[in-house]
Amino acid sequence: MSAVNLYCCRDGDYLLSPDCMQPPLEASASHGPVKFLGSIACRDLGEELCRDIERQIDERMFALIAHDRIDLGSLRLDDHPVGRNAAPAPA
Repeated sequence: MSAVNLYCCRDGDYLLSPDCMQPPLEASASHGPVKFLGSIACRDLGEELCRDIERQIDERMFALIAHDRIDLGSLRLDDHPVGRNAAPAPA
């Protein structure tokens, strides 16, 4: 998985979804309201955390990660909801 959308949940934890979609409605209802923070490269989170996110997304189309496992200050957030999958602007 190259990029994921990162959302902040009401309790401060993070909900992540594939960068081509919003989180499932049931996830937003259970953990929200959620606030979109940006798209991030999954590999920037480290190999172990990225594997955990990929496993959760494969199982239920979203991942829920405790706030202390992600350091926002060290990440480059893309502010477009489809982030790195967006088509380049015409020249």
